[in-house]
Amino acid sequence: MEKLIKLDNQQEKENLHFNNQMIGWVAGFTDGEGHISLTKESQDKRNKRGFLPYRPLIIWANVNPINIARLIEFANYLNLPHYVMFSYKKKDIWARCFRFQIFGLKRCKKWLEILKPYLVGKKIQAEIVLSFIDYRLKVYELDHGHHLEVSKPEFDEEFKNLIDEANGWFRNNSKFSIPREYRPTTVEETVKMYSELKRKLESLQETVDRHLKRWLQK
Repeated sequence: MEKLIKLDNQQEKENLHFNNQMIGWVAGFTDGEGHISLTKESQDKRNKRGFLPYRPLIIWANVNPINIARLIEFANYLNLPHYVMFSYKKKDIWARCFRFQIFGLKRCKKWLEILKPYLVGKKIQAEIVLSFIDYRLKVYELDHGHHLEVSKPEFDEEFKNLIDEANGWFRNNSKFSIPREYRPTTVEETVKMYSELKRKLESLQETVDRHLKRWLQK
């Protein structure tokens, strides 16, 4: 099988097992314990119109330090940006919870482009956020990264609505929650849940592209 990651030191790569199997483990950990979303920028990022844009965010939260250490090893080996913090959460007992997170357009883009081919349960979230990142980077390119005057707030909100819908399937208190009586039977049947969301994303992408083309023609 062809190796996905090509590094100069092949022996070191084999020793550390950083190959397709390792990326598959990180993707599986993401499907189970990861969170891919959009969150508001800090207040000082408002543009001239008072618009506060969103930024992408990827988080893994886990109480097992071995899992977090493996993520750190993976990120360091591939020189991927990341930040680790810890907090305490209370269930039956107090437990230290480690949070491994990435935020920002280019940082999240690096991670999601590596993981997306291997994701299953959170593949649509990765596609939505990558589409948002591509849109936002085009805006910065057209606007020279200054005040996001090319952007339209409603596009940010539409991307946010899509990612909230995708993530809402797994929340009990969301209007998008999967019905309690639902039971998955086949992969094909379960994947149908994604088809409408995928159609909405493609429609939004087309709208965004038309907007940017009109801006270039001004």
